[in-house]
Parts: sequence; structure tokens; C-alpha cells
Amino acid sequence: MFVWLLIGCSFILMLVRIGVPFGIKSEGRVVATVTLTYREKLLLHRTNLYALGALLVLSAIGKWFPTTVELVIILAALALVNLPVRYQFTTLIERNSRTRPPSPVKSENKAASSRVYSSSSRVSGTN
Repeated sequence: MFVWLLIGCSFILMLVRIGVPFGIKSEGRVVATVTLTYREKLLLHRTNLYALGALLVLSAIGKWFPTTVELVIILAALALVNLPVRYQFTTLIERNSRTRPPSPVKSENKAASSRVYSSSSRVSGTN
């Protein structure tokens, strides 16, 4: 019974990652819509698929389910991966806390400021 709950929760988490039934409508005019390819959708659901695979391996070892049920679970997971995923880019851009530029370091120690600068340059991709 507990295993069915875990599998159901992993399917619900996979669904919530691609489309929430409620939420805030994006503001601004839509500039572009990008549809993810199958490979990108696999990368999006990668952690959920790994967890589901681990549950299926444990169920095969413990013989919790028959083979046909395990195949149905695998096909259901692949069906969830096949659902369309789109990103919409609008004219109104809000920055995430991770994407804002680093604040300048107000320190007397030059070595500390150079370390902060070098770590921020690695994050942005410029050396």
C-alpha cells in the first residue's frame, strides 16, 4: 500500500512540474514560445524518473508487483514525459534572486574582493 502511495506521489510531482492547475498568469506581451524536445523533457523529469526507477528495482527484488504492473508504470511515466512543455517569454522580465548580478564587495581586504570577483566570473561564464 505504501509503495502505491510513493508511485502516485511521484506521478503527481511529474505532472506539477509541467503544468499547475492554478497559478499566476504571466504579465506582459508574449514575445516567444519555445516547445521542449523529447530529450529536454527527459532532462526536466530526470530526478523523478530516477526515483521511479529505484522504486521499480526495489519492487522487482521484493516482488511487490507483477511484471505487467511494472510495465504499465513504466509506460505511464513515459506518457507523462511525452506531455507538451512550453516556455513563454514575455516583454516583462522579472529577475530571479539567482540571476541578479553580484553586489560589489565593500571590504578593505583586497584578497577577499578578488575571490568574490573570480567566483562571480566563473558563474557568468567569462574568465
